[in-house]
Amino acid sequence: IPDRADVYIMHGASKTLQDWEDERLAESARKQEELANTVACKNFGCKQRFKIGGPYPDCRHHAAPPVFHETAKFWSCCPNKKAYDWEDFQNIPG
Repeated sequence: IPDRADVYIMHGASKTLQDWEDERLAESARKQEELANTVACKNFGCKQRFKIGGPYPDCRHHAAPPVFHETAKFWSCCPNKKAYDWEDFQNIPG
């Protein structure tokens, strides 16, 4: 436990290292299966994945590519919505 770390004590049995490993492997297998059965949207700023072969629902995307100028990040279709942090830039709606 690192120095000055918050420690929380909970009632009940804890997970074993094997339980943690099993959960991690199951999650990894689920993600691999999802990646194999889906395709990423090719539109700018759309983070959705769709099933191969459809149906393809509407997506929210940007009409033009991103611009990175010094510390400012914005989409060239929405130049008034600038962000200076990566997470804020990714959260700009299409």
